[in-house]
Amino acid sequence: MHPYRTPPESSVAPEPRAGHEELVLEWLLIGIGGLRVALAIAAGQRFDPEVTIALGMFLTGSVWSVRRLAIRGAIARHRRRARRARSR
Repeated sequence: MHPYRTPPESSVAPEPRAGHEELVLEWLLIGIGGLRVALAIAAGQRFDPEVTIALGMFLTGSVWSVRRLAIRGAIARHRRRARRARSR
């Protein structure tokens, strides 16, 4: 008998790719939040709770979007490097 056991098969499904719902949510957060903040700044309003929440929505959508694009770019760079290494 071997002293090491073989690991069991993984029953966890791989993470699904980001769907259109996430992309739409990002753009809605950026658009609606950014619009409300821009209107408040243009009208010279104080940053009351409504505008502060809109700013939070805008920043959340922006961070999610930048993060998604950064991950996509890192994956693309990795694939290009792997392709170059195989062709050599």
